[in-house]
Amino acid sequence: MAFNGTWKVDRSENYDKFMEQMGINIMKRKLAEHDNLKIIIEQTGDNFHIKESSTFRTKDIDFTLGVQFDYSLADGTEVSTRAKALSNGKIEKFQWIITSAVKLWRQQ
Repeated sequence: MAFNGTWKVDRSENYDKFMEQMGINIMKRKLAEHDNLKIIIEQTGDNFHIKESSTFRTKDIDFTLGVQFDYSLADGTEVSTRAKALSNGKIEKFQWIITSAVKLWRQQ
């Protein structure tokens, strides 16, 4: 399934709780509520180029399904992410905060 196109957030369920668990302070969480995020996706096979445009910034992200990658959230928080395709045509994303200057990787 191709995800090519321009996307706008329809709804964010429990987004505040998610950001709170990620350690994002209350002021930044309140700003995020009014972010007006627009996403442009270009997909070629398992490779994605995503341009995120919002009230506060524009960010380009390139990744390949199944391959871990690092990037910065709007508030500067560094995160590692891995995305995979599900059988129902959706993309599942796993994300965690990088809490140390030293990153340990285990190759499987």
